Amino acid sequence: MSFIPRTSFHFPSRAPSWYAGHMHKGLREMTAILPSIDVVLEARDARLPLSSVNAAFERMLSEGWSKPGREGVGRERVVVYTKRDLAEERFEQSLRNAFKKHANTHVLFNEARSDADTRKILRHLVAFGKTHALSEVRVLIAGMPNVGKSSLINALRRVGVKKGKAARTGSDPGITRKVAGTVKVHESDPAVYILDTPGIMVPFLGHGDEGAEMALKLALTSGIKPDLLDSETIADYLLYRLNLRDPTLFAPYPSCLPLGSSHAPTNSSTDLLCALATRIGALAKGGIPDLEASAKFLFTSFREGKFGRWTLDDLAPPPADATPVSLSVSQVVDARVQAFLEEQRAKRDAAPDSGEAAALRSRNAAKNYKKEEQRARRLARWKASTGEASAAAAAVRSGTDAAPSGGAKEGGA
Repeated sequence: MSFIPRTSFHFPSRAPSWYAGHMHKGLREMTAILPSIDVVLEARDARLPLSSVNAAFERMLSEGWSKPGREGVGRERVVVYTKRDLAEERFEQSLRNAFKKHANTHVLFNEARSDADTRKILRHLVAFGKTHALSEVRVLIAGMPNVGKSSLINALRRVGVKKGKAARTGSDPGITRKVAGTVKVHESDPAVYILDTPGIMVPFLGHGDEGAEMALKLALTSGIKPDLLDSETIADYLLYRLNLRDPTLFAPYPSCLPLGSSHAPTNSSTDLLCALATRIGALAKGGIPDLEASAKFLFTSFREGKFGRWTLDDLAPPPADATPVSLSVSQVVDARVQAFLEEQRAKRDAAPDSGEAAALRSRNAAKNYKKEEQRARRLARWKASTGEASAAAAAVRSGTDAAPSGGAKEGGA
């Protein structure tokens, strides 16, 4: 019997929120600095071409660049999709075209170890400076956590001025926590300086399945703190997506793991994690499979590209037999980018600060959770104690009422 993959996923009831205080502070500082900035490089994860778009940057640019800057100097926003070696190449040109058409935004793709990719970004920045007759170009780099901003800065510095790392990097989100100093990435004619900034999370991921799925995608790409979601839930979502991949484009996932191609696909993440734990020797005392360890191995395999170049956001055309009209990759990408940008604009126009307000409510709720829990316990104890006191008082009153009655009867006898 052939394997039938799941076609739906049971998402968590609500998406987590991670809009830390240093992010809110960083966004304010970036907005204040913008009048003196010539170019904003917005770094996004190529595996999440839409999910790594942060609407907060739209408000930041709208507010920061509404103020007068250096006289006679133009401004430009450039989107750089990082980690291109982990995403599907077939979507690149279509994404360039769609964002240029619908947002008038120049898009580049970069792999930090590729000098050729990095030179394209440098050439674009230098050309901007020459077009506007600048002796120096001031660049601010922005992006969500762990999209590769610091790696991009180090690559630009390596290629542009032949010097080593200037920005700390790491596999966990939130390495850069404040607006840092400038880094020189091109010597002269013009000189180019880049300002590093902290990763800014989307203030509010969204309601229902849409927000929960975005959280799971970000968790898989190390875009949010790993402890915000249960690792087995993340593993189950990854398995669900792996089972739905086009077998004509991707190798069977068991063959990409130590399990081997003979291992049958499964819809059970527990079965997969147990088999993987046994294979890699991730066993607890008594030979019990360590599901946490095998889940981490599975995530690392995805993040290192063991499953091939894979874009998690759904940009692929539907199967030919699923629609009466055959659609090309460019048509699908164009339609989805347009719909995404229109939805983002509608949300901003309807409630410009609703995302930040929701994030603030979520943050305050998390901050006060323990206080509310303690208050509930105190109330429960108070009710229990007053209930016991009331019962005791009732018993006393009952006894007090009965004594005179009994005494009267005895006296009367």
